[in-house]
Order: sequence, then C-alpha cells, then structure tokens
Amino acid sequence: MPRKRSRPGETQRLRQVRYRRRLAGAGRPEASAVDIAVAAAVAAYVGEAAEDPALDTAALGRILRDAMQRLRRAGYEGKEARAVIIRRVGRFGHVVPPGLE
Repeated sequence: MPRKRSRPGETQRLRQVRYRRRLAGAGRPEASAVDIAVAAAVAAYVGEAAEDPALDTAALGRILRDAMQRLRRAGYEGKEARAVIIRRVGRFGHVVPPGLE
C-alpha cells in the first residue's frame, strides 16, 4: 500500500520505487507476492484434499502445524490462531488436523 509522501521518508520512498522497477523489469516477484501465492496454493490443496480423500494430507498437516507453532511462539493464543488458520484456508477447514492447538 503506498504511503503518503513526507520529507523525512522521501529518499527511502524513491529508493523503493527504483527497487520495484528493477524487480518488475526482471520479472521477479516481491516477497509479499510469493507469500500470497504460497498461501493460495496451500488453500487450494486443502480444497482438493477435501474433495479427494486419496490425496495425502500428511504434508498439509505438517505445514499447518508448523504455522501454528510459529504463531504460538509469536505470542498468539492457540485456539484463536487455529480459528484464523481455518478461516484463511477456506471452507474446507475440516481437513485441518485437530491437534493444532
């Protein structure tokens, strides 16, 4: 999200504009775009796993447990973090392993 221009931050803002132009010119995504793509891929896999019980959900469980551990270490409550994870991966939250707390 663009920030308001301010004298103290103007140099950094211009530096960031140049950096983003270089990334765009090279066709290289910013880290936030990669984060969004990975999260979308995980959510899509959750949806596929909900429809096809033959899909292996062990890796998905490991990924979600790791996310929970990271959120807990960051100081978030387990029950609240699990609820948000389920909401973020979509309506297929029943695939989320119950032992995430």
